[in-house]
Amino acid sequence: FKKSIVMRWQDKWVGALLAIIFMLFSLFCAYHWGIPWAVARASAYVPLDVEKRLGDEALLALDKSFFEPTRLSEVRQHKAQEIFQQIMPESPRIPMTLIFRNSKLGGPNAFALPNGTIIVTDEMITDITGSGSELTGGLEEELAGVLAHEIGHVQGRHSVQMLMASSIVGACTWTLFGDFSAVAAGAPAYMLHLEYSRSMETAADDYAA
Repeated sequence: FKKSIVMRWQDKWVGALLAIIFMLFSLFCAYHWGIPWAVARASAYVPLDVEKRLGDEALLALDKSFFEPTRLSEVRQHKAQEIFQQIMPESPRIPMTLIFRNSKLGGPNAFALPNGTIIVTDEMITDITGSGSELTGGLEEELAGVLAHEIGHVQGRHSVQMLMASSIVGACTWTLFGDFSAVAAGAPAYMLHLEYSRSMETAADDYAA
């Protein structure tokens, strides 16, 4: 009987240490370069009907849990829609719509769904206009900047990339660590989600500018 190379390697602490170092280095490379590179290219091949279905389902879930019908006046909604149409790209990669919702959680917010739907909370509009009700001058430009940022997310397929990245990280985490702890297994995916979010926010800012 002759031990295999792997078994002989395991008998020596130097070999085991080198294997651990190589594994950590591989994980680091995948974390910082591999997964972002893969999802950025793979997202371009996701069919538009899949993006639409994902966005429709997400909107239904959000309306059920976090949102209520908008309480904004028709005048405010119409003015915001005018601003949205003025900054809309001439040839968007997917049709975009602007909708308004009152948030149960409170606070101004705006975000984009995979199907091209951009949601703006009532609090976002009232926060920009303050005690007034008109979206003119600097207030108009302020809302235009917010909407352009969200358009950048849609154009960059950022929400689709986030979903793909979360799936990949979740699968890798389960493969490496098993089910010993839901918290420990979910932490890498959560941290990677934050890092991808920061880079995508910067990209959306650049697009808006």
